[in-house]
Amino acid sequence: MKLIKPLCRGFTLVELLVVLAIIAVLAALLYPVFAQARMKAQQTQCLSNQFQLGLAMQMYVQDYDDRLFPCVRWTAKDPNNVTVFSRALGTDINPQPISGSAGGFALLWYNLMQPYAHSTQIFRCPADGHPTLSPNSSGRSLIARSYVAMRPVEDLALPQIDKPALSMVLTEKWGIAANGEAISDCWVEPFNGDFNVAVATGKMALAGNRHDGGLNCTFFDGHAKWLSAAVINRSKDLTGCTLVHEYPWNDMCDKSLPGCTNTADDPTAGGNVCNLFTYP
Repeated sequence: MKLIKPLCRGFTLVELLVVLAIIAVLAALLYPVFAQARMKAQQTQCLSNQFQLGLAMQMYVQDYDDRLFPCVRWTAKDPNNVTVFSRALGTDINPQPISGSAGGFALLWYNLMQPYAHSTQIFRCPADGHPTLSPNSSGRSLIARSYVAMRPVEDLALPQIDKPALSMVLTEKWGIAANGEAISDCWVEPFNGDFNVAVATGKMALAGNRHDGGLNCTFFDGHAKWLSAAVINRSKDLTGCTLVHEYPWNDMCDKSLPGCTNTADDPTAGGNVCNLFTYP
């Protein structure tokens, strides 16, 4: 008996093109879903980072008489001459310089958190493509940092803050400004326009609202949450302007303070958001 060999037939070019077209359509439909899921995962990881920083901050505050870390700054021309702004020492008008980079860098807020955080990874948001390489306690730029401290709340003690659940301590920052320059700031200053939102892009000036138009924030009571840029700028508590009014540094400005010259009413135009509010 003669066996009939089955006829083997391959794909035609038209059939192959149809299959590829179907795959391309499915990929186009699913890519935004996968991209959105990835961004949401990054936002969740960032929020987890800030929650851990909130716990570290709570332990730090307990060890330092319920007082938050001070504001520390230095100039790029002379990084060894570090200035510490301290309300606790009564030096907000005449801040004290500390010579020696090791001693000064050790006082930066993220280095003060290290003994409690036990990790440098939690200082970077996974969605931040341009984290700032920041100096560690020895002055070596090894810490990739996406977060900044809120200047109005720095060096305040718990009894001085009426609304710890609304007083932001840490939030996110951009790594690159709109003009292309790197942003290396350690703090955000609402009275200097850092929360201003550009009309064309919807981006804040310094604060990094990279998560669906909002940003993750850590509060004085230790909790962390996502907030939209609009919600922050509508609140004198969330912006820190209440604390600017109650406990001003010598360089802070709101319309109720003598010598305040920035009276622009529109924060999107570069004005002082703290001038938009009334205070009791």
